[in-house]
Amino acid sequence: MHSREVAPLSNSGHRLVVSKVQGSRLVVLALAVAVLISSFPYFSSFLPYIPHQDMVFHLYRIEGIAGALSDGQFPVRMQYSQFDGAGYPVSIMYGDLFLYFPAILVLLGLSATRAYSVFVIAINVATVVIAYFSFSRIFRSRRIGVFSAFLWTLSSYRLMDAFVRAAVGEYVALAFLPLIAFAVYAVFSKQPDLRRGYSWLWGAVGLSAVIYSHIISVFLVLVVLLPAIIIGLIYNHEGYVWLRLAIVAALTLALSAAFWVPFLDFYTTERLSINSAQVLAEQQLLEFACAALQPSQLFECFSPMNLSRAEEVDAGIYLYADSMPLSLGVALIGCVVLFLGSRALGSGLCKQSERTVVRVGWLCLAGGAVLCLLTTCIVPFESADPNSLVGHFALLVSRIQFPWRFLGEADLLLLLAGCCALKSVRRNIKDVIALAASALVLLAMLEGGFAGTSFLENSKAYRSMDEIADSWSVGSGEYLPYHDGPAAPPLHPEIKTEGDVIEASLSRKGTTFEVNYSSGAKGGTIALPIFSYAHLAIGGVDQDEVDVATNKEGMLQIAIPPNRNGELIVSFAQPIGWTLAGWCSFLSLVALTVFACWSFRQRRRRAALHKMFT
Repeated sequence: MHSREVAPLSNSGHRLVVSKVQGSRLVVLALAVAVLISSFPYFSSFLPYIPHQDMVFHLYRIEGIAGALSDGQFPVRMQYSQFDGAGYPVSIMYGDLFLYFPAILVLLGLSATRAYSVFVIAINVATVVIAYFSFSRIFRSRRIGVFSAFLWTLSSYRLMDAFVRAAVGEYVALAFLPLIAFAVYAVFSKQPDLRRGYSWLWGAVGLSAVIYSHIISVFLVLVVLLPAIIIGLIYNHEGYVWLRLAIVAALTLALSAAFWVPFLDFYTTERLSINSAQVLAEQQLLEFACAALQPSQLFECFSPMNLSRAEEVDAGIYLYADSMPLSLGVALIGCVVLFLGSRALGSGLCKQSERTVVRVGWLCLAGGAVLCLLTTCIVPFESADPNSLVGHFALLVSRIQFPWRFLGEADLLLLLAGCCALKSVRRNIKDVIALAASALVLLAMLEGGFAGTSFLENSKAYRSMDEIADSWSVGSGEYLPYHDGPAAPPLHPEIKTEGDVIEASLSRKGTTFEVNYSSGAKGGTIALPIFSYAHLAIGGVDQDEVDVATNKEGMLQIAIPPNRNGELIVSFAQPIGWTLAGWCSFLSLVALTVFACWSFRQRRRRAALHKMFT
């Protein structure tokens, strides 16, 4: 006989008795609705996109990973889908673990556009499931879990990331923020079951996923995570808490070593546009400030998903400096009202647990308000002295490119405040707050549906990669070589010769380039259509007799001695340290998987024994 849960329907005392199995089915149905609303624009034979955003860049990343895998390169480091095969280290500089999924779909026969649509739907499913899992365990309520899954998945900023910007790294990272929030709660919790739980596991998985998704999101997460840890240690600084924090840090570094080791090595040793281009500090702060929002933008509701509102900044007066729909959305604004309303109507709590929830709610509300403030033109970033302490902080914050990127973390904190209101509400206003929460879910559904509809109405359509004119879309070219200046690669690079070079040809087999050449009495140079990056290995019988350099276009240039006929092999050689880091991450993942399976089996065994003797 199934256990029963009683759910109030109204103040008249009527009750609906729902079995545990029926409740689970209702949860699955509700979560499926959230996935449907967030994904329906991609139920099409074409790929909808907003021009001048990141869609093309990420499509080439998918094609590049698929091509590299088919060439036998694993893990993928150097991609050859951009610049007609000149090579681009985007897989070193930009975490792409989750893009292996659509890349494998491409290898199985799907087009890159169709594979991307499947990928977005899969990330929406993951976002819903992770949000439900995390919030339902933080607040020990399936209803709050469903409430949070809707509001988080259908939040205006997340949908803007997915629909308008096609900001793959950021919306993948957002999917794991609730899991990190649950890990923080569980690490510092004094409840016996959580003290015996595996908060360290969820923390490491969530943080590693963010690292593999989006470097800027790592900084954004730390902005919230570090103060949360400090506050948590004030609340609970027992030995087991410190131990768990150390385990989370160590396991996160081990799981993500396959990315951060190559990234840091390449970033610190290779001159790229992203780390070498000189930008005046004042100019950097001004550009950052110009992307700030008007405070009124935060309160816009049912904003259409388009780019129709672009305006210029005039004489230092901030207008709608950015044209995208950037707001909190009606549901998350409602969370603020919900929390403040519950405090106004339900003051005088007496239980210690309820007082703790309310304090957490106030902290989340305050943190969300500060992050919202940082997105607006109220904060005068452009006025900061770059040489002062405040100026250094402003320059550090400006590395996130746009101040409105704080909206993702602000959304999470405001949602947590709304959940605290639901958890700490007094009995005399419980039905009122439950009705308000239901209204917020409905508003989130309506706003999410409007977002998807307006996105389809304002978008263009890609049906295949053939509709994209050239393979030189590399975003802003952040990872192009930078030697005497930023590389100025030709649109379609080709082999070029200078001097007494009689013949030169180039062929590519997978990730290896074969160069055949013949020189006259004076010798000469061959400029190969390959970007000159670190860790390019030159092999062949004549490897010791040629000089390698970089030309002004950032291409690999080889000086050929006189009267020679020969062959050279050019390939990207992964350093041994990168290989060891990859094995570290793989073995850590295997160990973690084995432990999780063993733990699940032990839990089932204990449950069976408990059932047998009770």
